[in-house]
Amino acid sequence: MLTPEVLVGAILNYLSQPESSRKLTSEQLEWFRDPENVFGLLSVVLSVPDHIANEMSEGIYPWVDAAVNELATTMRKMPSPVKTEICAALEQVIEELDEEGVLCERIFMHTLTSLKRNQISLSLDVPALMAKDYGDNVAPLFAAEAPDFHDLLSSDSIETGFDFFELFEQGASLLPPEAYPSLFGAALQYSWGVDALLLMTQYFEEPVSLACAEQLDAMEPEKWKALTQPSLLTLCARFNRHPSISEFFTRWQKQVMKAGKASKPVKVKALYSTLVDGADCVNMIASINLNGEPCTLSFMFDFNVGVRESLLHVAPDFQLVSLSSKSATKLASPSSPQMHWHPYCHGCCQSTCSRAHR
Repeated sequence: MLTPEVLVGAILNYLSQPESSRKLTSEQLEWFRDPENVFGLLSVVLSVPDHIANEMSEGIYPWVDAAVNELATTMRKMPSPVKTEICAALEQVIEELDEEGVLCERIFMHTLTSLKRNQISLSLDVPALMAKDYGDNVAPLFAAEAPDFHDLLSSDSIETGFDFFELFEQGASLLPPEAYPSLFGAALQYSWGVDALLLMTQYFEEPVSLACAEQLDAMEPEKWKALTQPSLLTLCARFNRHPSISEFFTRWQKQVMKAGKASKPVKVKALYSTLVDGADCVNMIASINLNGEPCTLSFMFDFNVGVRESLLHVAPDFQLVSLSSKSATKLASPSSPQMHWHPYCHGCCQSTCSRAHR
């Protein structure tokens, strides 16, 4: 087991290096494959005085993240009873530091976030821990009545459901359950909200997933039009890990089907193809109408695995014959150095041409 002196020395040496060259060594990462060393590190960094944490926290966070990452990797190989014992030991370390009055809020909050990001959940009353040390100065984030989240969610950094998922993992995961309806209800007001809450149904903590599912189930059925990919709902239903929300998916799939709009079929106006080369591949160029807009599509088709490469050219005024002549040398493969394009079909057909080029 590492001593506190060795850990402190290693951290100070890390902090003394230029920020651009700071990196934990492979030997240091190896330390944290032993859970005891993780407990030792957390005992040290979680008791750092506040004035030091304010100056050095950005240099301490990588150590916390590295230790938690290694611990999570180690725990995946362990039986459930041992995982429970490790979580209990982590809780004991934090509670003992809190009882001694030396728990550093800044490092503590980052540690909890890192643990949750690695799907390690502790049974700690975070608001109570903060209130014990800070009294009436507990951050509004932990108030029973959650603040207005619209200012947070209107940030330019959130553009997709995945961005919201990342935001949640970066700190919002520490919110008390009482705040979930306010946060998830606010998220539904944005174009990415349905995607975000559907993704959140796959979060590893069941209370979070259930809160998201309840918000989705309570919204107006026509709001499912905002779902960008219906296949996302199918995937979430297929890999759902929480029995408490299983009943929702069948109902949602029916609502999506009713709310969905049929996409316009792709119309192929002209298609050119090379002969099959020695690698069982052909290159194809098509002039198509996609969602009513003219564009050019080029792709390589492998008869063994399907489409290997594709490129959608959105300039409608680009001539197909010109593109095929310019690409003849660029797309040539060693097995067919000289490419000759052959008309595949002309006119207009739905989705794909039924004529096979031989």
